[in-house]
Amino acid sequence: MGHTWDDHMCYNGRDGPSKYNKWTNEDINIVLAKYSFGGSKGGVTACEVKYILGLSEVRREGEDTTTLESGHVFYYRQGDSPSHGGVGFLVNKVLIDNVVEISSVSSRVAYLIIRLTKRYSLKVVQVYAPTSSHSDTEVEIMYDDIYKALNHTTKAHFSVIMGDFNAKVGTQSGPEFVLGQHGYGSRNHRGQMLVNFLEMNSLFLMNSFFKKRPHRKWTWKSPDNITKNEIDFIITDKRYIFRDVSVISRFNTGSDHRLVRSTLNIDYKLERIRLMKSSLRHEALTKKLKTSFRCLKSHTFLSTRRK
Repeated sequence: MGHTWDDHMCYNGRDGPSKYNKWTNEDINIVLAKYSFGGSKGGVTACEVKYILGLSEVRREGEDTTTLESGHVFYYRQGDSPSHGGVGFLVNKVLIDNVVEISSVSSRVAYLIIRLTKRYSLKVVQVYAPTSSHSDTEVEIMYDDIYKALNHTTKAHFSVIMGDFNAKVGTQSGPEFVLGQHGYGSRNHRGQMLVNFLEMNSLFLMNSFFKKRPHRKWTWKSPDNITKNEIDFIITDKRYIFRDVSVISRFNTGSDHRLVRSTLNIDYKLERIRLMKSSLRHEALTKKLKTSFRCLKSHTFLSTRRK
């Protein structure tokens, strides 16, 4: 069940709100964060919501969107059972009028679309991946669902995927352009599956592009506090809009995961220039191909006549 905003619930239609916050400057600044309730008995209070918070292991029954007393919006989709898994979002009340759509592809993949300007929108996909006790087939199904969320739902100019991937990517292994030089730890099989997905879809794992001290890289710790891994990631199709990705240790609700926060800065004046240049390159390439085709066709015709 998907949700679109209408006047009765502070929502509007699928085509987006008729009135929305307009960023009047040339820059758009957005804060995204990912958090997993794993092992937590508590929850995130409304006052802790800053902008957009993606949630894993929400442990709620059914699927619903509710407006909290604070004015913030809480969306959730049940996991395999009400007591396990699930995904969701907490959206700051200042962004409510900019939300175009909140929905889900499966119990492991949800998405929301935020309108930035009349021309540009941002799609945020939230993920909760199967743990190591599940088969690789289930992981592959999840990646298919992420692909559907990116390509078979309402289009957006910018896309961000974030969540608990239950995978260790580690550091670069050879010329992997989808990763930066600041990975953490070692890679496991599920991590390689994630890297393969990034490469096939030209996506970038943004945690690895920002240098941080080791204690600011890990996102999950074992119950005995000995093992610490980086398994929660923020991913995008346009890495140049990111200014930072950080692990925030002071945000704590008793979970065995730590919050991962990203800061985006979108200069839509420069974005228009990029689009124009891309369009011009496409036109130039098309013209060159047509010219080459005409020359080849003419050469073939002359060769045939000589025979």
